[in-house]
Amino acid sequence: RSSAPAETNAELATEGIEPRGGGAHDKTVYSTWFTWWASDQVRMDASSSRVSFDNLRSLRLGIMPIQNAVSMDFAPDERQRYNLRAEACLYSEGNRRWTGQASGEWRAHLKPEVWLGLRHARPSFEQRLDNGYFNPDRVQVTQATLRLNHRFAADSAWTVSAFLAAGRERAVPDGEKPSWDASLSIGRQLARETRLEARLQRSSSRTSTGAGPSGFERTTAALTLEQRW
Repeated sequence: RSSAPAETNAELATEGIEPRGGGAHDKTVYSTWFTWWASDQVRMDASSSRVSFDNLRSLRLGIMPIQNAVSMDFAPDERQRYNLRAEACLYSEGNRRWTGQASGEWRAHLKPEVWLGLRHARPSFEQRLDNGYFNPDRVQVTQATLRLNHRFAADSAWTVSAFLAAGRERAVPDGEKPSWDASLSIGRQLARETRLEARLQRSSSRTSTGAGPSGFERTTAALTLEQRW
């Protein structure tokens, strides 16, 4: 932390990818972000990350995206918060994506903590390819959101978080369809500086048409052990 209102974080790792029927390869991934609290109500973030995909085709092709983003959070009080975000993404095979997103959340209940919200995002791509990731020309997504955060007791080591977003997606050339995103996380504080968390997420805009399935869907499961020194 460089000063009271500013903070810098960085993570670095190596991932080993071993596709069936293909050669194994290692990829370096990272995540960095800078946070500045302009005031008690306003937070600014700038971030850059290089990550791997969670679909098999992109992994086999060795495609890696570099995502650069800036965002602003505004919380006028403890019961409401708003976010603006702009992101530019460069894919290692040459494609590019630009995304703008706006969202707002309003706290409906304190214990457990329940937030209701609305978000709208507009990604667009430079090229339309078929390399495993969701890649139309452009997309508009509008969703209502529900977020839950709960600790079972004041001194409990267990926490649970859940998220649900549901709405409509309008993709060119894929058309309009329902879309949703849901996740569940359960965490346990093993020691003061050690935390274990299990997370399951599923998102989908997949529909069936006369021409066959349309849209995109994925399921992600993760187990994370965090140690602080």
